[in-house]
Amino acid sequence: MMKKTIIATVIGSVFMLAACSDNTELTQAKEKLATLEQQSAQQVEKLTAELNQVKAELATHASQVPALHVKVSTVFEKEEEIKHTVKDEYDIETTTVHYRVQVPETGIDWLDTLLVQVYSNTDGKLSDKVLTKEALTQQAQQEFSTIVDDIKKEPISGYEHISNAEFEGQRENIVTFSHSYYSYAGGAHGVGGINYINIDTNKKAIITLNDLIAPAQQDKLKDILWGKYKGDQAEEDLFVNRKDFDFIKNNNFYFSPAGLHFVYPVYTLGPYVEGEVELTVSWYEINALLNKDYQRESIEMDSVEGS
Repeated sequence: MMKKTIIATVIGSVFMLAACSDNTELTQAKEKLATLEQQSAQQVEKLTAELNQVKAELATHASQVPALHVKVSTVFEKEEEIKHTVKDEYDIETTTVHYRVQVPETGIDWLDTLLVQVYSNTDGKLSDKVLTKEALTQQAQQEFSTIVDDIKKEPISGYEHISNAEFEGQRENIVTFSHSYYSYAGGAHGVGGINYINIDTNKKAIITLNDLIAPAQQDKLKDILWGKYKGDQAEEDLFVNRKDFDFIKNNNFYFSPAGLHFVYPVYTLGPYVEGEVELTVSWYEINALLNKDYQRESIEMDSVEGS
């Protein structure tokens, strides 16, 4: 009888210990689950905060430079015919003076201010002084009046000053405008050209050659451009030789799906009859030379689009 009682007691103790063990493991599991749930909630909260921050930054950038809707504004245009006193058959009877200045308008204050500074010159450089559109109009009027007064004193066959604006396009944070100009003040022909203005909307600044390619890499760019210019021709048959070519620093370029296009003014790489010379360097050739801000990630897609 005693033996049976001991056995029963032992068995009961085993079941009690098992129950206690189960309860401990269950408690530990519940605590672990609660910890994981808390960590998950904290992680979700953190990710949500980061996502909201990114959304806010994107919204801020979009509000600063949305997809541009550009209109071209003619700030000044005037034409006047001046009649001269004729004393002999070779004298000029009349001179037509035509003067026009345009600027792009984007509706974004800082960008419009920057564009006025650029379009006030025909060399693609910023004006030395900050001008408003109204001041640019007054400047053009003063120049027109001075030209008319000068021609009344010394007649010439004609005078034309044309400064035209155009919006070329936008790719993410890079917006490009063109500034075409033509000037004629008598003689055989006038002189014209086109300057491209590339603006980084993140930096609110014009992209220069040094911004695009570090000076240390620019010799490699010159090698590529020289190869494009020379082609299969002998150097003695070219308008400029390699030594002179290396002294030319060209800030006049624009982006396209095909690559970067460098535009040289009349008389720089060829005679007047050839006009401006444009050398195109593909993304495959130039991408590695560019500063990281302006490198393309999807070169293959760009090349297909540009083909």
